[in-house]
Amino acid sequence: MFIPSRLSILLGSAALVALPGLTMAADVTAVEFSSTPAPATDEAMLRPVTSSVAKVTYADGTTRDFPLSYNVIFKNTDAFDGKAAGQLYDVKGEPIKDPNGDLVIAETPDANSLLSVDGKPFLVTHYEYDWILGNGEEGRKAEGWHSRMPMSMTVAALAQGEDGQLTPTSVKPIDFSSVDGLWIPCAGGPTPWGTHLGSEEDYDLYFTVASGEKELKKTTAGVKALSEVYFRGEKQANPYAYGFIPEVTVKGDGSAAVVKHYSMGRATWELARVMPDNRTAYYGDDGTNVGLFMYVADAEKDLSAGTLYAAKWTQTSADNGGAADITWIKLGHATDAEVKALIDKGITFDDIFESKAPPAPVEEKTAEAAAPPAAAPAAAPAGEAPKAEAEAAADAAAPDHAAEGFTRIRAGHGGDEWLKLKPGMEQAAAFLEPRRYAAMLGATTEFNKMEGVAADDRKKNLYVAMSYIEKGMTKDETGPRDDIQVAKLKAGAVYELPMAGGQKDQNGEAINSDWVGTKMAVPAALLGVDIEADALGNVADPTKIANPDNLFFSPKMRTLFVGEDSGTHVNNAVWAWNVDTGALASILWQPSGAEATGLQVVDDMNGHAYIMANNQHQGEWIESMPEEVSKRLEELARTSFGSNDKGTAKFMLEANVGYLGGLPGL
Repeated sequence: MFIPSRLSILLGSAALVALPGLTMAADVTAVEFSSTPAPATDEAMLRPVTSSVAKVTYADGTTRDFPLSYNVIFKNTDAFDGKAAGQLYDVKGEPIKDPNGDLVIAETPDANSLLSVDGKPFLVTHYEYDWILGNGEEGRKAEGWHSRMPMSMTVAALAQGEDGQLTPTSVKPIDFSSVDGLWIPCAGGPTPWGTHLGSEEDYDLYFTVASGEKELKKTTAGVKALSEVYFRGEKQANPYAYGFIPEVTVKGDGSAAVVKHYSMGRATWELARVMPDNRTAYYGDDGTNVGLFMYVADAEKDLSAGTLYAAKWTQTSADNGGAADITWIKLGHATDAEVKALIDKGITFDDIFESKAPPAPVEEKTAEAAAPPAAAPAAAPAGEAPKAEAEAAADAAAPDHAAEGFTRIRAGHGGDEWLKLKPGMEQAAAFLEPRRYAAMLGATTEFNKMEGVAADDRKKNLYVAMSYIEKGMTKDETGPRDDIQVAKLKAGAVYELPMAGGQKDQNGEAINSDWVGTKMAVPAALLGVDIEADALGNVADPTKIANPDNLFFSPKMRTLFVGEDSGTHVNNAVWAWNVDTGALASILWQPSGAEATGLQVVDDMNGHAYIMANNQHQGEWIESMPEEVSKRLEELARTSFGSNDKGTAKFMLEANVGYLGGLPGL
């Protein structure tokens, strides 16, 4: 039955391709999606669920319903040529094993690019990180192991049936050894010219001595993992070789060529999305105190040279996620070759910046230690520690770094750094440390958990997911800057940025793009809503978007699709939001604990439309889930899906690479 909550999608003029058993129809004028309610039973909570129907309306007034269905192409554990699809490999192509001797198979399929190459379908898929070892231990907590792994992408050759069914004929790892491997590939997607544009997040490789000893240990651990696991102890990994945008070109024989676009800069990139001009790209910068970046390539369909910019938020409203005017600060221009040459020469953070170590935190003092001599007129009340006085004294004694030419920034983590650029190091700073350099130049680095980006080509609107609105985005008078001052919202939101030409950078120089963001605000339907925990543990309204992550825009459907990575929804959803009518529908719910990943929409591939949808780390229950609920789900997961020979629930070791099918090509 077609339920009342619908998404009406105005398509303009799009011809419906004839399907087996379907007579050629008139032009499509609208599509309506029904909503799938959030799973309410234990059985439903452990599976991908959709009951949505696409109702297609034609110019002659006739309609036809197309029920959606979730289809698994393959699982991460499925074997091809004797090797699991999610198997991880070292620099020599040998399978990586954990300390127990078990193969390391990633449970985290992320980005997809369903591509047509020489008329044949291929699928590029990311594997973001390794969560669970074969014995059930979390990899980051296992003794003698590493918190991160060198990661992988695969390319799958697919067969497409007459009914649109996609079946893998092979799944092969993509070799990244020519670019020193791959580190935390998160989201990604297709370029307008038919290649795959991926990502690397430089988590655990970003921190330096300027970040403080605690943060620096993360970089030390990340370098150790790459050096020992990927390079097998035969080479020391260089942190500056990671955190870039890789581009994968799939060939008709299923082989793949790989480059990293060093001129696009290094950071914790969720992904980069190219605009319809084939030159301008926007990034999602994932983490705490991050920035919004834009790249303008010198030439169309060539990302090997260009100019990098960072956004400045000038707030105009604090309501509903906030609103702002957006201006752009030019960081610099480079080619891939120029930046790669810097890396190959062994440039280090200390070559680029002078830095001052952050001050040690003032420790709480006991009442006894804090008390003045007995003759003093006023003693501190018992049990109180005069920390404020100690901090004031420390501040008074602290050297004046600003007077010494250092700039205080907060970029990439919650602590402060004091930096001074060394002479002649502008290009190195702009492309190897763009977030830090952006903060030094006055750009806003207060965004939090910035994720996917997508664009409506007709209205020229950019969409940017902010998974959690908190930390640097809230008012904080202690920060080096306080550009963003909005209310905390753990459910997050998707921001909309109108784009235009004729814009200038901070120096008054023209920005050579007609796709430059000018303002930033949240459409009402894309604002999450925090709630008190319900019986299942939801702490965000399950009838609203929460913690948006993956974004993809369908020009034919006039629809922004949103995938969740939620610590506030018990089950994560894929949503469809009409950019013209504002109507919203949930069209897929992933298994509990699983992130909704791999979001891509193909409006037409040989007469069929596909909404690509993977999941990862299913069974990673959210913290607010009541213990009795998580225990029930764990028991049911073992009963329904079984365990491996180590007693680990297969439910937690497996993940789907798949899609919503049932729609005709548009």
